[in-house]
Amino acid sequence: MDLIIVSALLLILLVWTITRLPGENDLGRDTEAKSKLRESLILDVRAANQYCMAFIALLGVITTIIIANKKDLAPMLNLLPIWPFTVGFMAAAISLLFIPAGYGHGSFRVIQAIWLRTMICEQIVVVATCHGIWRIAMIALA
Repeated sequence: MDLIIVSALLLILLVWTITRLPGENDLGRDTEAKSKLRESLILDVRAANQYCMAFIALLGVITTIIIANKKDLAPMLNLLPIWPFTVGFMAAAISLLFIPAGYGHGSFRVIQAIWLRTMICEQIVVVATCHGIWRIAMIALA
């Protein structure tokens, strides 16, 4: 049941993000407004990518702790759901793939596509991580 809820939430977030995709003239038709919009989209992408980098770093720290204490944690690791964190890691890695956008007014479509990819990946990271933590909490409380 919880997988259905997670899938429905991701679908809702996907539709919400696509329907709110920024348009080139959202802030105005003059050059300064278009430049400001491109800058805002790039700042959104940078912030989301920093979140994804922090997530990957946290997974690295957790993995190091698990490897260092493998004998003590082995019985628990067999019970824990690892796949949500794997999905989150893959989405974070996809979000961090570099795609050159170019410069100037001709780069808006590429920036828009990068923004969309990054926002969707960040949403997947957040939802998958929350689902994984929820499953671990339910196992711990049982």
